[in-house]
Amino acid sequence: LIYANPHVRAKIRTLLGDEAHIESYVAIISLPGSKTQHRQRDCQILCDERLDLFLPPHALTLVIPLIEMNAQHGSTAFWPGTHLPTASSGEDSEPIVPTVAVGSCALWDYRIKHGGTPNISSTPRPILYISYSKSWFRDTKNYRNKHQRRLSFKPDFLDSLTDEHKTLFSHVILPDATLI
Repeated sequence: LIYANPHVRAKIRTLLGDEAHIESYVAIISLPGSKTQHRQRDCQILCDERLDLFLPPHALTLVIPLIEMNAQHGSTAFWPGTHLPTASSGEDSEPIVPTVAVGSCALWDYRIKHGGTPNISSTPRPILYISYSKSWFRDTKNYRNKHQRRLSFKPDFLDSLTDEHKTLFSHVILPDATLI
């Protein structure tokens, strides 16, 4: 119900196609006193900027808050239009900073500029951060560091999945049956 939620999966299929897979699945914790995160894209622009303007998304980020994302705990700020690499793409606009309730989620194009807002509460703000992508895409920006692993789980995890859900993880199986 988390990584293959039928409602989210329907949106993912609509935007990325039936062959979309999970590119990353991590937990991120914003500790009390965390400052404003820098503005960033989850990936670099893939093509010439003039061409990228016309391309549909190749990857999406899904955030599931484990406590409400709000002004106290912090949220994620989004700069509308920054997924489109044009001079008037919203770089100087005011960000949208949604409140995202527990039991809800936020989904965005991997290319949109975003950043975490400060956690001014006394409580850590944990979120699940799941990236889905087209079958041909591999994130080379966020997983260059040897301490950051793409997906890590025991091989018997795959045995517990339905055939439909196994396709979400099909790209992580190496010929020697180890996982990355």
